[in-house]
Amino acid sequence: MLLGGAPRIIAEVFRARPTDDDPRICYCMKVHRKTLLEAIAAGARSLSALQDRTRAGTGCGTCRIDLLQLLAERAGDDGGQT
Repeated sequence: MLLGGAPRIIAEVFRARPTDDDPRICYCMKVHRKTLLEAIAAGARSLSALQDRTRAGTGCGTCRIDLLQLLAERAGDDGGQT
């Protein structure tokens, strides 16, 4: 069969797709946006603090820009009081 493994691979892609309400930000460590926001609310105010609390961004590192963006957004939400 030419596409013998295709159904399994396609199922993996759909299973790994982020949901609209809680997208996965770090695929290596399987960390979702809600987890990151909770860590930020609990005091993680830097990339290294966020990484320590969640392990996000400690694999391949491609999500670090997203982590920094979340940190910046949350810093703006509290008027810069970090």
